[in-house]
Amino acid sequence: GTSTVLKADATAIAKQAVGYVLTAVANAANATVFFDETNSALSGLTPGAHYFLSTTAGQITLTPTTTAGQICQKIGTAINATSLHVMIEEPTIRA
Repeated sequence: GTSTVLKADATAIAKQAVGYVLTAVANAANATVFFDETNSALSGLTPGAHYFLSTTAGQITLTPTTTAGQICQKIGTAINATSLHVMIEEPTIRA
């Protein structure tokens, strides 16, 4: 079968992250999806900091959402300014 890739965001449990891609993917194009390991296709990270799913689709943030009904989902920890050790955790719904 064929699966569909969508940008995750923290606005709803149905939009939780399950993996990531290293480059932009055009609509209806094939994509390679990664589930853990190290994503070294980033920039501007704070080494040692934990990153969470952002409310902006396809983005990560240092500050998880605190809005009721949205999700808090840790994505990984920065190894250095360009690499994130990805360990996507189960999301929790904010009360």
